[in-house]
Amino acid sequence: MKTSEGLELNEKETGVGRKGNPPIPDLEKTGKRKEVPKEDEKDDKEFLKEADLNDPIVMGIEGPLDPKSNWRQIEVNYKETFPDRKVIYTRYDKGAGQIIISSNKQDKGKLTEEFKVKLGDDEFIIKKLEGDKLDKFWTEHGNHYNSCANKKLSLSSTSCFNNTNRVKEEESGKRKT
Repeated sequence: MKTSEGLELNEKETGVGRKGNPPIPDLEKTGKRKEVPKEDEKDDKEFLKEADLNDPIVMGIEGPLDPKSNWRQIEVNYKETFPDRKVIYTRYDKGAGQIIISSNKQDKGKLTEEFKVKLGDDEFIIKKLEGDKLDKFWTEHGNHYNSCANKKLSLSSTSCFNNTNRVKEEESGKRKT
């Protein structure tokens, strides 16, 4: 401290201050500050929340027995067709499958409309499951759905937390971008 040109100890040597106690200089802005949207304004389609698991819509997928496309391609196509919807779970095997979407903050009437997906030579029909088919899905695949949904929820919570911390670090200048 004794060799410092800009700092000095106070009289009791219990604190540090600037030599001569000059006034704090004005803040010099070096660039534009990034605008961070409020939590409720953020596009949260990539993050799964607890509310998304309440009252999900189970859609059935019907298609070829031996498709060239897989469940991931079906899910990607669905997300591209309906970018405002959150997909919680997708499976497809031997001509049948399911895609489960969140009904949170959605018009349920529009969510249940039947539509076709064409991937290369493969054509899939997606429509809402009801009655025995819905019961059969929950009996045969309910545990798998719960496992996948809870894993996605856990990963989303971690990602959301990490993303929030990253933005705060960038704003405070602690993180180099």
